[in-house]
Amino acid sequence: MKAHVSIQPDPDRGREPTYVGSAQRKEVYAHFKSGVIVRSPRTRSRAYPGLRGGAPPTRAFYAELARGVRGGTCLDVGAGAGEGSALLATRADRVVALERDAETLVFAKEFTHDVELIRHDVQTTFPELQAQHAIVADVLGHVQRPLDVLMHLRQATSADARIVIAEPCAVVGQRLSAPLRRAFSAQEMQRLLRRAGLVHERWILERGTFVACWARPERSLWADALVEAARAEASGQHAVALDAFTRAAESDDEQQKHEAFLGQARNAIALRRGDAAVRSLHAAQATDPECAATYAALAELALLTDDTEGAFGLGIRALEIDPTERTAARVVAHAVERLGHPDAPAAWRTALSLAPDRGDVASEVARVFAERGDYANAVHVLERLRAYGDALGAEFHTTLGWLLLTDGRIADARLEAEIAVQLAPEDDAVAELWGAIRTGSKPPQ
Repeated sequence: MKAHVSIQPDPDRGREPTYVGSAQRKEVYAHFKSGVIVRSPRTRSRAYPGLRGGAPPTRAFYAELARGVRGGTCLDVGAGAGEGSALLATRADRVVALERDAETLVFAKEFTHDVELIRHDVQTTFPELQAQHAIVADVLGHVQRPLDVLMHLRQATSADARIVIAEPCAVVGQRLSAPLRRAFSAQEMQRLLRRAGLVHERWILERGTFVACWARPERSLWADALVEAARAEASGQHAVALDAFTRAAESDDEQQKHEAFLGQARNAIALRRGDAAVRSLHAAQATDPECAATYAALAELALLTDDTEGAFGLGIRALEIDPTERTAARVVAHAVERLGHPDAPAAWRTALSLAPDRGDVASEVARVFAERGDYANAVHVLERLRAYGDALGAEFHTTLGWLLLTDGRIADARLEAEIAVQLAPEDDAVAELWGAIRTGSKPPQ
């Protein structure tokens, strides 16, 4: 790391509120000298200055960015309570802070000064700024589409912008609490940046609580093609995406080519072009033989074609390179279960720890518990999934209803059945659940 540059004292340190506890242990209220009182929960959602809670502190990453800031515009993506924005405001001419939670913005308004606070969902298009500096700290793991955030960031920064990215570091056996959906390995972070048209420059941290790095936008035809392809793929325009990835594959940069080959394979599979997908994956493997995502994609393709042993071997190879590769963990869990291996339950739990917001994985883990007669833990798994606030279909609520009914929680089962019937009033499975609730029947075997 470069020699440190002195940073002006943060005047907002004197604006810290007094925190007063409430009847709920995890909830406190911030009392400001202005008389404003703001609820400040001790959850994983965000950290508050001077308050110990469930979210890790990120101030050190703001200090890392601030050392290189001498004027200009800074963009704080997912600013939270504003502690980092306040620090940047001591060095920048302008600080624009984006935060989607209205209550948190009230806190930030009281805590900071000289910061433009904007209520904004960071998964949507950013304001037009051309910022010279930007930071994304403990944000990407909370959103459904982290790639979208980074692509919007690229649009909102100047060609010579310097960016700090800091996200939770993935480890095997991790336990992520909602709303945190994922953590990242160093290899995955580099790939994510590349897909968004950004370039990893150097690491701040590669392991520990966070994986963090310096990055910059890349302005080239190949980077533009990768971004175009990513947007088309996200909207289901697979033929358009395939064409854009094919153009990106002409890049002179080996890592860009590798990412383009992987994109070709994903969209070829979506278009039911299996042979083309295999060719693209082999090209990706030749370009970068040590990429876990390539082996994971090959493993998933093998599983789709009922080559269970091949899927298992390729998935294990991916996990040898990156033990936190989510697709590989899921494929290996499927494979070991098909092969009748006794470690299948453990494999499913590992897959869920890496992707706790995936409904298909959570359902498999709940099934494993239910087959053992452990209905309480099966219910717990599905209730953890619901904590992410995603829209869940009638099948989810029906399944949870059966589990609750079997566990003796009849009133809770009735609530799930009511939700299910609103989503799918003509569904036979929902009607069967209602009948069981009324008669006290057991679930079908």
